[in-house]
This record gives sequence, C-alpha cells and structure tokens, in this order.
Amino acid sequence: MIDEIRLVLVTTAEGRLDQKLYNQPINSLPAKCALCGFPDINAIPQPYYIARSRASTSSSISLAEMGNFLVKPAAKGIIEGISQSICTFYPTYYRNTEEVSNWSLAVPSALVDTGHIKDNIPRCPECGEPRSGHYGTQYEYNSSHSIAVDIAKSRNWMSGDRGWDVDLSRQHLISIRLYQLLKKLKLKGIFEVGGDTPLTTNENRWVKSMIAAFRNEEQ
Repeated sequence: MIDEIRLVLVTTAEGRLDQKLYNQPINSLPAKCALCGFPDINAIPQPYYIARSRASTSSSISLAEMGNFLVKPAAKGIIEGISQSICTFYPTYYRNTEEVSNWSLAVPSALVDTGHIKDNIPRCPECGEPRSGHYGTQYEYNSSHSIAVDIAKSRNWMSGDRGWDVDLSRQHLISIRLYQLLKKLKLKGIFEVGGDTPLTTNENRWVKSMIAAFRNEEQ
C-alpha cells in the first residue's frame, strides 16, 4: 500500500509568465461546449508561449495557467528525480517567436478535488458547467488534500463572480515535503498558501534523503 502524501496549495508573488496581463492568458484554450463556449481546461496549447519580459526572473519554479507549473532545468530535474511519471513536460517559446525558452511547462498527472461550486449556481443546459464559481461566495472547499504523489492540480475550477470567461483558474498543489525540498535547495518562486506547514518526522527524513541523493548525483 502506498502511503498518502500531504499536499498544500501554493501561490506566487510574481506575475505569471504565461499571461499578457493579470488574468489574460497568452495561450488560448479550445472551446469544449458548443452552446456556452466553456473551454477544454485539460487541453495543452501547442506551441506554448510565455512572455520574454518575465522569463528572466531568478525564480526556478512558477505557476502556469490551469493548475500547471513552469520550471527551469534545476526544478525540472528535481521533479523528474522523484518520479518520471508525475508530470508531463513541454517546451515553451517566447511569445510571437519560434525561440525556445529555458522554461518547461510541467503538467501534473494527478488531479485532486479541492472543492466544488455550489449547486444553486446557474449552469449551462448543454455541458452542465456553472456560469461562474467565485472562490469566496460560490464555492465549498475540502479541508485537506492527500494523494500518493508529490505534485498535482485541482480537478475543479474557479472564477470571479463575473464569470469564467473573465477569470478562470485551477489550483496548484505540491507535497509539503517537496515544497520544503525546493526551499532547502534554494529553488524559489512559489509559496505555501497560509504559511509553512511543519514537516512530520517521516517527511523530514524524506527531504534529507532526497538532498543527499541529488548531491551524490552532482559529484
């Protein structure tokens, strides 16, 4: 039996690399519903573009649209070193060019139900998706998240009260132990929502063992 791994929500203090402006994604998603136009939130636009002006940040990991992540080679190597199957990686390109950037799009394989939009919110009669899913007034949250992987994204989506066509997002989750591993390796760019959760004895042991393993590989 695989032990469950505690996950936490993460955010960033920096502007998104794959947004033109706040809540204006560079990469458009195809429509999934012919009636309301709700997009296919699991689609991965190809090629995937980022803003050159934000790509020079000193961060090694950042948040991308739809619960995905953007990672530089060092953070990508950490994730791949944990497991080759927890993320699928795609190259990214500077917007309006064919030039490959040094950031990869990391798409988590695991989906977590972090909550759901309340039943009283009007829905599309064709696809059943709500017109909006405001994270404060129209949402009900699950209190804890555990799964047998170290990185995931929410299956569910949320938006502002004006509707998903104005503001549509999914949540980003990583394990407490992976978050602390990244911090100790000085790979910055994301923060745990609500402040750092203390490691358990087993989580702390895992972090130390992973640091030792990665340092041995570098020798």
